[in-house]
Amino acid sequence: MTPALFAIASRSEQFYCVVAKKKKNFDWIKKAVKKPGALRAQLEELGYIKAEDKITEEVLNKAIKYAEEKGDEKLLHRANLAKTLKGFNKKKAAA
Repeated sequence: MTPALFAIASRSEQFYCVVAKKKKNFDWIKKAVKKPGALRAQLEELGYIKAEDKITEEVLNKAIKYAEEKGDEKLLHRANLAKTLKGFNKKKAAA
């Protein structure tokens, strides 16, 4: 929709566009997680966590530091994504 048409649109259409944009913004999460459990498996392999442990913020920070030192881009991307997704959960809990 062009800006001129958007300005002419009714209130209900504007609301629909805003809701559609918000819904679309979270579609990237589905595409970003290609291999669920891969970060946990990699952290267990490196010895940062045990099978029954939760992945904490501290563990993610250690993993990011390790990945930057060793040049492991996959681990770096996975840890950063996990940190981002944990941040969403904190915002939701605060609201």
